[in-house]
Amino acid sequence: MRAICVIFCILIPCSAVLTPLPPQWDMQEYIIPGNYSTQSAACALYSKFYCLNYVQITGKQSESLLERANNEEQDFLNRVWLFFNYTNWFSFNEHDKKQGGCCSKQLNFYKTDGKSRGLTALQYTKKVTNFTTEGKQLLFVKVDSR
Repeated sequence: MRAICVIFCILIPCSAVLTPLPPQWDMQEYIIPGNYSTQSAACALYSKFYCLNYVQITGKQSESLLERANNEEQDFLNRVWLFFNYTNWFSFNEHDKKQGGCCSKQLNFYKTDGKSRGLTALQYTKKVTNFTTEGKQLLFVKVDSR
């Protein structure tokens, strides 16, 4: 029996498949639970269906938040704690297992893809939790069979 790893990548917004990618785009990556990789096995501990691995945001979104950096990080932690399990956005770090799969991975993504691009905690969490399909296009599905 062969195991299959599936990663769905959704670009937001995307009018056509372009090479190179447009300067500003968002991508969501999901992991299907199973026994084919370390991440898929960790995902299986939390969900039977999928785990949101990360949301990547490119391009500067707004002005810098350097003055409010500490407050924004705490605001993000307060927000992510409320929704991480409903969106299946789990951290697979050993430290986070004690807290049900939250929150160091999520905070790191906020720092690198949200705050560094000028997004407030509220703006970033709105992007992460936007599961609507309007204005979005599935760009590719990556399947890794082993």
